[in-house]
Amino acid sequence: MFVREIRPLICQSNPETVFTGVGKEPPGDVQAFDNGTTVRVLGFVEDVRPLYRRSAVMVVPLLIGGGSRLKILEAFAAGTPVVSTTKGVEGLEVVDGRHLLIADAPEDFAAAVIRLREDPELYERLRINARALVEEKYDWKVLAARLERAAAEAGSLWGRAEQGGQTGGPRGPRS
Repeated sequence: MFVREIRPLICQSNPETVFTGVGKEPPGDVQAFDNGTTVRVLGFVEDVRPLYRRSAVMVVPLLIGGGSRLKILEAFAAGTPVVSTTKGVEGLEVVDGRHLLIADAPEDFAAAVIRLREDPELYERLRINARALVEEKYDWKVLAARLERAAAEAGSLWGRAEQGGQTGGPRGPRS
């Protein structure tokens, strides 16, 4: 979808735009788009940080699929603004227009990428807000502290259940 429908719309505004695709084992039809200049399909990359630093925008035109959204969080941490579909950000605590831009139709997606490139204030605001979001909610230290609190709470519930004469933990007596 991206190379066939969205890229041409973006290139009308900026023909020199280079798109680099990264992902584990891209299928042959995706690899076929690699022309060596304006479209690059790299497949798996051990360290994507240099790519984020060189990229103006990260695009996530995901229409189907599941899994984690770590690449988006990595882009946020690197200060690279993101344009994604709704599907691409499922499960992340993000707000359209605050942390990234979300668009589902090809025309809207292309317009969002162009808008980011042409609006330096929006670009900077998204960069700053997305980085802050990662630090506040997705940093390993923050996640570890949340896990510790949850474990402590579960242990506390278990202890109270046992003190009340129940067995079987916080869910009550075993049958």
